[in-house]
Amino acid sequence: MKFYVSLSKRGKNYYKTVNDAYIAAEKHIKKNRGDCVDIFIGKGTHRFTSPLEIDGKAFKNNRYSIRFVGEEGAVLTSCVDIKGEAFTKVEGKPYFKANLPESARLADGKFPAFRNIYMNGRQLYLASSGKEYIMSFDSCRHAKGKGLASDDRLLYVCKEAIEGVPVDKDGNVIGELEFWVKTEWQVHCVHIEHVASEPSAFCDANGVALYAIRVRKYDWDILLPSYYNTLENRPYWFQNNLSCLKNEGGFYYERETGEIYLIPDEPLTGATVSYPLCERLFYVHDACNVKFENLAMYGVTANYITDHGYVTGQGGYIKRIDFETGERVGFLRLAAIYGENVKNIEVVGCNVSNVGNDAVNFRLAVDRVTIENCRFENIGGSALRFGNNTCEFSDRIHNRDIRILNNFIRRTGRCFPSNTGILIASVENLDLSYNTILESFYSAISVGWSWGSLADRDPKEIDREEFANIKRANISHNYIEDFMTGMKDGGAIYVLGGNATASYKPYLNSMNNNYIVLKSNVGAGTVQWTVFYHDSGSSHWDNYDNVLVAEEKMRPPFFTYVSYQLGCNHTYNNRMRDTYIVGYPCDRDPDDKYPLDYADPTNQTFVGWHIDAGKHIEEDRLADFHWKRDPETLAYTTVSKEWEKFGIVMEDVYLYRSFDDPTMTPAIKHKLAGIALRAGCDMRHPVPNVQPLPLTKLK
Repeated sequence: MKFYVSLSKRGKNYYKTVNDAYIAAEKHIKKNRGDCVDIFIGKGTHRFTSPLEIDGKAFKNNRYSIRFVGEEGAVLTSCVDIKGEAFTKVEGKPYFKANLPESARLADGKFPAFRNIYMNGRQLYLASSGKEYIMSFDSCRHAKGKGLASDDRLLYVCKEAIEGVPVDKDGNVIGELEFWVKTEWQVHCVHIEHVASEPSAFCDANGVALYAIRVRKYDWDILLPSYYNTLENRPYWFQNNLSCLKNEGGFYYERETGEIYLIPDEPLTGATVSYPLCERLFYVHDACNVKFENLAMYGVTANYITDHGYVTGQGGYIKRIDFETGERVGFLRLAAIYGENVKNIEVVGCNVSNVGNDAVNFRLAVDRVTIENCRFENIGGSALRFGNNTCEFSDRIHNRDIRILNNFIRRTGRCFPSNTGILIASVENLDLSYNTILESFYSAISVGWSWGSLADRDPKEIDREEFANIKRANISHNYIEDFMTGMKDGGAIYVLGGNATASYKPYLNSMNNNYIVLKSNVGAGTVQWTVFYHDSGSSHWDNYDNVLVAEEKMRPPFFTYVSYQLGCNHTYNNRMRDTYIVGYPCDRDPDDKYPLDYADPTNQTFVGWHIDAGKHIEEDRLADFHWKRDPETLAYTTVSKEWEKFGIVMEDVYLYRSFDDPTMTPAIKHKLAGIALRAGCDMRHPVPNVQPLPLTKLK
């Protein structure tokens, strides 16, 4: 049965909105006890004022399928447009202002909530101080050492950072003011309720007096035990206050009054400014056999940070208890397409851009989902997120048979910086291949969630498929560039958690034929990053035919390329073979501890491998950590007894200064060209200057 959504046509089976068409399709399915229905969405912009809910429990059985098909030029959004001419210049200020009309108020009498605004379809950024300052000391968790009481809820910041913040006569902040701080792989945001007008007795490293700011108690109580290590020497900044609106392309919204302020980066005359109403476009639950095809979606917001702050752990995990349910918040249940307990879901040929949280997010019981030939750009959270922040793998919570193929992903973590480009929690049967992933604020790909090792568990319990963390996962032919542009301690491909016991020897999972480009923006300019990162408990990975290309001026790494976290939660039974590192320098800087000359086969070469739970190789252990070089292939292989103990194999690692390195044979050049083309990087980055093998990217 076919249903049509049109902005102009009327008549039988033609409907004005997508929701109206779905209601008619739902009635048809119920009446016929199941049927295949197609909802064709015609050219034009189709606006959602609330999420479209697909409740599979309403159909009584699974003998149905629903397909949403977008015709060329069809766009789905929750945005409301404002003419640029509605904005007027505020005298003496760099910004313009417009008031939402009274008709914009919602049923509760309030103006709508949103953290995203678009100008001519481009997302503007939320007002930010634009500069990262450095915390001088930690008055939060380590207050006692400074003679402070943590119950005071005070942080100390420089005067420049808070200049212009509007306060009342008692110093209470008028409107919102968000304090943001990075702590390694985590980013935290808390709300500030008071700003001191006089300097404190504390100074920064240069002897300049600091000013006290007081954190809202609701946020302070969560932050106090949650952040990593210390706030000292951590970068911080402020957001979401009119005083932070200083640069072109920024905006600030005061919900209480319905006032929008912005500094345009193009003329307002003839422009369209838009704000989103919804935090989801589609909500699919307890449903199966649903397909989204050729749909363009944008304009979805996420208001969580405005209301609750952002005290986060890895991968966007929110460290807070939901006061209404009493449960951990964990991963936010928001996305343009969001689903729970779903089966046989396809998202094919879709274009999702400019959304405030995730583009696609499925959780709880997730079976047989395909994301293919889609484009995701300017994503507030993760482009794709599958699963829950739990180590449980059961009939109730799992990911099974997930296919993520031939997608283009660019600019993720724009609003939620701790989110990865793609996050797959515990999974069984994963094919994540032929994707291009660019400009990830944190890791590009993250797979797995169980933190512990299974090495010493009962094989009868684990190896008989009664537990799954990551089993039969294939991560291959992906092109990744500009990952971890704003965070520390992550990777291009990051995995964690045990997959079987140490007695189980076959390799369950694979990373192969991935092409990774390394630039100086990786790891936010620090040494704390890895390309292939095997974190706590990772096991049974077979990695081969991967290419790493470092830009010419990149200094040699010390925490990079491949890491296996040994020690208390050790990794085991992993193999890295046929790895090609292009652009690896001949020598380390003279002041580095371990000089490198990879042309010397007798040298105790440290080629960027990192082991032992975050501790680098100590000088007195080098005798137990050798790399041998094959005189014919010129490939390195490790003979480390430390790694052999854990079943870790590293063999045939090739180091080249460039694609023109004389040691790179024609056969290797052809191989790398083939890997490059299959990964789809030929339009992004130089490949070996040879006639490539006749291989093309999978379609």
